[in-house]
Amino acid sequence: MARRAARRIPAAAGAVDAPRRRCYKELMAGRPKAVVLVVTLVAVAVVVTAALTMWRWSGPAAATTADLSDAVVRFELAKAHTVPVELVGRELTTADRQALQQGFEERLERACAGEELARWREWDYVEALLYDAQGRGGQAVDSSGEIVYWEFLRRELGGAVVVRGGVAQRYRMLAWDADLGRAVPRPEWVPNAVVYDYTLERLDGVWKVVDTEHWRFWDPATGELSSGP
Repeated sequence: MARRAARRIPAAAGAVDAPRRRCYKELMAGRPKAVVLVVTLVAVAVVVTAALTMWRWSGPAAATTADLSDAVVRFELAKAHTVPVELVGRELTTADRQALQQGFEERLERACAGEELARWREWDYVEALLYDAQGRGGQAVDSSGEIVYWEFLRRELGGAVVVRGGVAQRYRMLAWDADLGRAVPRPEWVPNAVVYDYTLERLDGVWKVVDTEHWRFWDPATGELSSGP
């Protein structure tokens, strides 16, 4: 059987293949660098994500926690329905009403901001005072509050902090005694504490409540949480 002669590659074809082989070699030489770059970027992304996750869910320092709890108590006391002792048993004048409403709004401005402030500015503070007095047999003239439930929830990227807290308040009560012609003490009023999710932001160096969402009630008699008052 006759042996077939080897096929010769034209010179032109060899000239075309040479640049292709050269490009292929350059491409393969650069691929390890590209792989290393991609792996590095993925590793950096993983580290940044992990750090951000830890930062978001880790609680603040003790000093910051104390500032946050003080801000929550300040906010709740700003809303407390109390009247000056000299107004107990007295018919409120227009000037009295204006002063009470103005004082309420000034306390709010020191304790909250944003949508929370806008929402409470619409509250008729004086009407709420008169309504409370009818149902409690007296008028609250002072209040104090303390944290009875506290839980850190998360940080927000914009700098806000979200906590879950409950403030138990005590109201000093007075009632007008017509026979004696003066106000007399009544038993303290201690309502159930409402536990909210508070969103706070640091504004001009002060933590203020910017949003609230109801979560549970806290019973001062039992120290237990419930879904109803």
